[in-house]
Amino acid sequence: MFRARREHLRQAAIEPTEPRSLFSARALIQGILALSLVISVLGTNTASADSLRTAAAQALAAARTSMLQESAPHVDVIWGIQRILRLHADPELQQWVDAKAPLLANDPFYPAIAPAPLTPLPNDPGTGLVKFSNYVLASVGTPDSTAHDFLTAYFSTQEAGYVLTHQLLALGFAELVGRTLPTSLTDMRPQFLEQITTEHANDPIFSDLYAERAAFLLVFAEPDPIEVAGWIQIILDAQVADGDWGTLSWEATYDGETGEVTDNPRHTQFLAMVALTYYLDLPVVRVPLLNGPCVILLAVLLGITGLLSRKTRLPIVHRNQG
Repeated sequence: MFRARREHLRQAAIEPTEPRSLFSARALIQGILALSLVISVLGTNTASADSLRTAAAQALAAARTSMLQESAPHVDVIWGIQRILRLHADPELQQWVDAKAPLLANDPFYPAIAPAPLTPLPNDPGTGLVKFSNYVLASVGTPDSTAHDFLTAYFSTQEAGYVLTHQLLALGFAELVGRTLPTSLTDMRPQFLEQITTEHANDPIFSDLYAERAAFLLVFAEPDPIEVAGWIQIILDAQVADGDWGTLSWEATYDGETGEVTDNPRHTQFLAMVALTYYLDLPVVRVPLLNGPCVILLAVLLGITGLLSRKTRLPIVHRNQG
């Protein structure tokens, strides 16, 4: 009999004494709570993401139609459209490039868009903005010794704005023409990208430079898709009715000289097109949301679960150590 009594106490110490109905109710509430958490995490900003991509595709289509009307694009415009064609075949746009690129054969930067002899460089880079231009030209220039000297001097100073983005572009042009650069120069790429990323984050107002930073970061790096979506929204908000982004002048300062460029009306447009194309090529990213109804439901379920836990607390039963 004593052995049976001890067995009964031992079993009581293990099994809960709460009513089974309350225990089941609490388990049900906890299950619903867990399910709600899963739903809230899986619930995403699908409509917002899809609407942004739809708007980006429409803006790109309008810009493409507008660009096809351009009869005399600059070299940088052709370079940008070539970046787009590297991602997606577009026979009509390719035909446009094939027709317009040869018209630029006398441009010193022509080797960046078509197979051609490298451009002879001056012995002296000059001063001011002429020096800036010759330093960038060194990426597609000859002889190699002068090109390396110019690029070394160009990369030796920490710059900002267009001078900074063109430091990165110079590396890109050098790669396009198959130029082998010293690692002391190619190793500057991460620094340039980091500086451009910082500038871009601190300057969220649309401008030609904003479009250039966005385009270059997408071409030469792999930025966070969620951040890119923010850039694209700013670009979309700035597009005008005819599929263009207007004729935005841009200003650069180098070696003590400041100049404004106003003769390239397609500059902002091609940069925006590049950014839109690369954005649309990114995998779709869904951003988890906790919407209002989910928050209310979770709060109610948490409260009910807490009340049931207090009302059905298990009694403490001491084990018989004898």
